[in-house]
Amino acid sequence: MVAADVVFNPEWTAFLNEAKSRGATAVTGLGMLACQGARNFELWTGERAPFDAMYEALKAEFAE
Repeated sequence: MVAADVVFNPEWTAFLNEAKSRGATAVTGLGMLACQGARNFELWTGERAPFDAMYEALKAEFAE
């Protein structure tokens, strides 16, 4: 089972925590936001996006 939540702040919502405690694979909104940004970067520039750096920057920006 996979549980996804598009909320990115807080990254881990009550819904995702509950789903994870029940054995689901949790997908956070922060990851989705980073993927959207990376894909758009690639479309706009024709270059491979620095996904790890983008994800870490988002995590730092929205640190809880």
